[in-house]
Amino acid sequence: MSKYDWSKVPNHVNWIASNEGGYAFGTPSKPISGYLHTGFWYGGGEYEFILWPNQNKFNKSNWRESLEERPK
Repeated sequence: MSKYDWSKVPNHVNWIASNEGGYAFGTPSKPISGYLHTGFWYGGGEYEFILWPNQNKFNKSNWRESLEERPK
């Protein structure tokens, strides 16, 4: 089961991850979670906004489980 609804995500976005605040962002390549700073992902190329916190099930308690690659 997918963590996100990929049907409206632009084709160039291959990964989606949510930050600690519940905002979801898409990137063309795989991001990694912050080591120096907590609560967000970095790398992966240019970010594209995907979801607002009130539309997203991920937040500060589970954001590290939010990373998902586009289903093949």
